[in-house]
This record gives sequence, C-alpha cells and structure tokens, in this order.
Amino acid sequence: MYHTHQRELSRQRVPHGGAAVDPSGQSRYIRLIDLPTVADVEPVAMEQLRRALLSATITQQEDKQGSRWAVEYVFHGAPARSQQRREQASRRLVHFWYPQPAVEAVSEVVDRLLADWRQMAELYALLLAYQQFVADDRQRGLSQLTEISSFTYRTLTLAYGPDRGSTVKVEYSSDEKRFRLSFGINARSSSATNPHAMLRGQLEDLLNAERSLAQLMVALDSTYSPLVSLDKLSATPRLGVRSDRPLEPVPNFILLPQTAWHVRLVYRKTYCLSIHLHSDELVSVRDGAFCVSDRSRPLDELTPLRNLSAFLAKYAADPSFSGVGGEDDTPPSPTSLELDPPSAHTPASPLQPSPAPAAPVVSSSPAPSSTPLHAPSPGFLPAPSPSHVGHSPAAAGAMSPFTAQPLMSPAVAGSPAVSKAPATRLRPAAAPVMLSHESFDQLCTRAPVPPAALRAAPDVMQVSPLERHLGCVYLRAHLRKTLESPSTPSIVRLQPTEQGVIMFKTTCLQCRVRLEPEHVQTLHLSVQPNPDSMEQWQPEEMQVLERYFETKVAVPPYRHNTLKTFITMLNRQAKVLRDFIRILQLEEITSDPNNPKASAMNWSVEWCTTSHPAALPALIPVGLVSLIIVGNKVLFFLQLTRRLAAPTGSEPARIVLPVVYDMADNMTQCADKKDYQPNQVAQQVNQLMRRSSELAAQAGECSLFRAVHDVVHSFALPTEQPQAVAPPLGSDGGAPGGQMMQQRQYQQQRPMGGMMPSMMGAGQPGPRDRMQ
Repeated sequence: MYHTHQRELSRQRVPHGGAAVDPSGQSRYIRLIDLPTVADVEPVAMEQLRRALLSATITQQEDKQGSRWAVEYVFHGAPARSQQRREQASRRLVHFWYPQPAVEAVSEVVDRLLADWRQMAELYALLLAYQQFVADDRQRGLSQLTEISSFTYRTLTLAYGPDRGSTVKVEYSSDEKRFRLSFGINARSSSATNPHAMLRGQLEDLLNAERSLAQLMVALDSTYSPLVSLDKLSATPRLGVRSDRPLEPVPNFILLPQTAWHVRLVYRKTYCLSIHLHSDELVSVRDGAFCVSDRSRPLDELTPLRNLSAFLAKYAADPSFSGVGGEDDTPPSPTSLELDPPSAHTPASPLQPSPAPAAPVVSSSPAPSSTPLHAPSPGFLPAPSPSHVGHSPAAAGAMSPFTAQPLMSPAVAGSPAVSKAPATRLRPAAAPVMLSHESFDQLCTRAPVPPAALRAAPDVMQVSPLERHLGCVYLRAHLRKTLESPSTPSIVRLQPTEQGVIMFKTTCLQCRVRLEPEHVQTLHLSVQPNPDSMEQWQPEEMQVLERYFETKVAVPPYRHNTLKTFITMLNRQAKVLRDFIRILQLEEITSDPNNPKASAMNWSVEWCTTSHPAALPALIPVGLVSLIIVGNKVLFFLQLTRRLAAPTGSEPARIVLPVVYDMADNMTQCADKKDYQPNQVAQQVNQLMRRSSELAAQAGECSLFRAVHDVVHSFALPTEQPQAVAPPLGSDGGAPGGQMMQQRQYQQQRPMGGMMPSMMGAGQPGPRDRMQ
C-alpha cells in the first residue's frame, strides 16, 4: 500500500521522500517534502504557514478498529496565543486519520489529505489577517472585546460577550468550500445558551462574504445585547389563541433572521416587527408588516400594527420623537386576522422560513418567560387547579403535545410577497424608531405593569411590555371583529368621540374600551347603563364588570374566546345580566382571603371564560366560548374550589359545573346529556339548584344567582357532615330578598375514593375519570 500511496502522491504533484523506516525499525512512513499552494489564500499567509510547518508524515496504524492511515503535521507555534495551557508549547502536533481504502480507491486518502491541508490553510489565513487587524488597531478596542480561547489548526475558538462567557468556533469545510460556525458558552457565562445560535446561518454568510474575522467579531459584539433581550420573549406555543381551533398551538413569538443585522419578530402569526441591530448600541424598530421598498403597502398574511409609534415613543432614544400618528398609525389590514399556517411550498411568505441555511436547534434559556403564563381564569386549563397553570412542567405538558420551542427559526429566503392592495401614503408606523440597547431590553424583559394601570394580579400581568402591548392590540382587533360579526346583531357600534376608543351598545349597557394612553400596555373598559334604564342599575354593578374585564379578560394570554364570552355576557337581558354580575361579585369576595364575608362560604367560585376540559358531561369542545345561548336557555361554566384546608400533600376539592338557565321557566340546574349517568355529587348539586330555583320562583326572582349562592354556601360533599346553620341570603354582599336559606359549615373528611376533582367531585381522580 505504501507504493500505491507514493504513486498517487506523485500523480497529484505532492512532493515526498518516498517510503522509509523509522529509527526503531518497527514501522514505515512517507515524509511529505512540501504541500501545494491553496487557491484563494493570500500568498503571504501561505508562505508563513509553510515556514511554520516543520514536518508532515504519513504512516499506517493498526488498532482495535482495524487498519487506518494517519497523517501527522508538526508546526512551530501558532500565529496567536490561546488561553489553553496545552497549546502553549513551541511544537504543535496536528493529526488526521483516514480509513484503510481498497487498492483502487487509494486516491481518496490523498484527496482527503489535500482537503485537510486546505482547511488548515484557510483557517490560518483567517486568523493571521485578524491578528494583523488587531495589531494595526484599525478597530480600536477589538482586542478588549474578544480573546482567542483555542487554536488547533483545525478549529479556532474565540470568546466574547460579558465576561467572555460566549464562544464561537470557526472551522473550514473543504467539502462545502465555506467557513462554518458553532456557538456555545463556557463556565464564565451567566446564560444557559448563546443568543447568536439563532443567527448562525446569517453570520456564516457574513464571514464567507467578507472573509474577515474582525467584521464577524464586531457583529457579534454589537448584536449580543439585543439578541439576549429577544431571547427573553416567550416562544412557547399557546393554546386557545385561534377561536375556531383552540387546541391548535400557536407560537407566541417567532424570530425570523434575515441578515446578521436584521431580524423579524412575528407575534402569533399576525403582527410583525422589523428590527435592525446597529453597531452604535442602537436598535431600530418598525412595523414589519410593510414592504421594505414600499412602506405604504402591507405584506400578505401580516396585519399592520395600530399605536406602534405611540408605544415605541415611550422607549425612543431620541426624546424629541413623539410617536405621531396615534390610533391611525396604520390602515386596516387587507387580510383576515385569523391566519392559517402558511403552506410549506410558499417561500415568499414572510412567515415561512427558508430551508437553507438552517439555524441550529438550541434550547432557549430556562427563564420564567419561556414557560406558558399564568391563566387568568379556569376556563381553559388542562389541570383542575387554575392556580398552577404555567408553574409546573406537568401542567405545561398537559396543555400541549408539543414541548417548548426555542425562540428561533431558519433564515428567510427571498423577499416577502407584497399585497396587491392600492398604495397609500407613508404611515408613521412604517418609519423606524431608534431605541438604545437598555430601552430595548426593558421592552423585552418581564416586568410588572405600572401601578397606575394595574388592576389584575401582578403575577398575571408579569410579562414583557412588548407582549402586553401586542396582546392588547391583538385583543382589541378581535373586539372589532366580534362586534361586526353576524352572530352579534343586537350589538350596535357607536361612533367614538375620541381617537383610539371602541364604543358599542348592548341590550342594557353602553361600553367604551380604550388602550391606556400613558403606557399603552393595558386595555380598560368603561360601562354605563343605557339612558332609558339608568335608574335600574347601581354604580357598583358597573364597576364589577369593569374590574372583571381588566383582571380576567384583557390579560395574558389574551384569548379571543375569553373576550367573546365576556361580550356575550354583556349582551344579556337585565335580569340575567344582573345575576351574572352578582356571581362575578361573589367571585371577587371568595378570591379575597382578607374579605370577612368569604369566611361564611364553603366554596370559592370562579367563572370559566372558555369551556373547561374537566366539565362533564362534555357538551362543547374544550377552549371554545363558554357562554352559549340556544333559544331560551343559557349555558355557562363555573369552577368551585373547597375553602377548607386540604390534607397535607393534596389539592383542595374542585367542582366544575356546566350550568343551564332556562329563561322561560326560570329554572337553573346542572347541564345534562342523553345517555349520561351523573355521579352522586352531580345529583346532589342538581337537587340543591332545583330547590333554590323553586324558592326564587316563589319570591319572583331570577333563579340564577340564588342557585349558585346556595351551592357556594350550603353544598357539602357526600363524605362531609353538617356542623352549623348559616346566615340568610344577602349577607355576602348580594342584594337581599327572597326566603331565607339554611347554610351549613362542614368539617372536611377523607374524600370518596375514585371521585374526580373536577366535574362533580373531589379528592384524587380515579383511573376512569382522568382526562385522556
């Protein structure tokens, strides 16, 4: 085989000294006298590499894996000093191994040898040019921004970023004839991932186009901070976003890299921000729904953003920027708000990444923002407890068959398709707004809502200001769509008296929804009775609706069906709406541990804003609108939670009630279904509701609130014993009236085995009751 290799080396004009025997006499070797010049490599770099090469030999080795050929290069030092102690020696050994080929394929070994020589020459020239650049100090301070962690002649690793905790490994692929990058972290990193991994393809394009390691390192240093900020945004797919398919996960944020300095950030496949990263610690942000060449024309599949300029002005680097344009920042979208996933064969789509170059799959940092947010109501929960959603891996896994996805995507190839809508004047939202790195980080970092605009619980609103703003814009757009839907013909849109306000009139009320102007991150509702029924309503009742909207509806995760449920509630007749308000008031009382009225209640009540997965019988698909009107009947869902302390290590008992109110008969009871056999708990609840309805009918009252009130006060699980008699209806803050109802307090005992802790049950679920 040595003679075959000698002939092949000679054929490919690689000078060698022929086969020789080493001094020990145990093996033979072929010494390479010289190696060919590599095209496209600077002659100066090629000459220095040849001078640094002390020897190159080819030997045949035998080991457990069989016979293979080894090529050993011996170099004198390196063009740059690395941080690795083992790379400090004056003699540097580099080894390549090749499998033993067949006699007729021996040329493959020489071909690989020359390809590896090209790999070392390309990398050596790249590092040499970088060292000369740093020495000339044309980019002042570059040597303080980066350090060379390792140079093995095969790979080059540099550290950069805060405390030099991020790393980039550079190597040359002879097969692809281009440099390849790999991003990682070291022990000094305070982050779990390298933010540049999502831009790997674009950074490789930059390096191969410019062939300048200095430009690459400047780009890495300049873009590090804003990419870390973008990585804080949650990319976890959300359920319940699509009103027609609530169980279809929709990514919250998708990052679409365009170049090494430009990314697009897509929110729920609806809105898009075009973000340019500048080298002077500035970031420019504009509405990415517009074409770059014609910023007055929206792109297909994307909806222009309203109020974007006013929102970004709060963080603008230029204090003189006032965010002109206001509500009419952008024209209405020419496309539907409900976007289907784009076809896999439409690369021109702004939401469809190109298959090449592909970004590596790197896990997002395990920050709290990468998990689903706390659900504001039990309407769309995979687990019985609404208080644990988004705080345990089990709950997150139950919500979706998909794992949390990283905030990244392959690069987009080509320009996005432009809508054929007629061109209009340039809108302020299409113009970029300059932000400093610090302001951009504030925009993307989870933070509490400013106290002046906060009514919801702080943990519910603990998302980034950018997500709060986009969520409010998203929800407000769906509010317009809901009000214009044929399913709500009795709702009348009113002409607003000021910009940025949505006004409408329901059966009994006049409503006004506005985006809070100071921070532009929260939606607020103002309600007043219609002029012809002003005397029938109390101001406190209107305030209950306003508080519920701001704490349970217009909050993360900003679900369309939650909004539709609330609008349906507002559009009910006076007697039904009043009882709904009293139930919401009862929810406020029972959810406040400091309210003395709550101590007299056995259960806390919570309105399900979307259909609950634990409700039995299963009447409607999970996640849809939870307030259904069919003829004279009203269907809605409530979740009750036992207020007594649960045994250590167990959850409190929960009941999910699908409640049906018959407006014709004034009868409130639990929903039933053909061929469904209710359990003992369901039967007892139904009996109590029927009895309450009969008493309400005798008193001439609507039975809705009384039935719920009596269940909350008086219902006991079959394993509990009565202890005392409770006060009459009206002592909990509800309107007095009707006959007195007895209420009992119960001492909780061990729940009945196999009973479901969701619909009509308590304790731990039995095998037949668990959700599939």
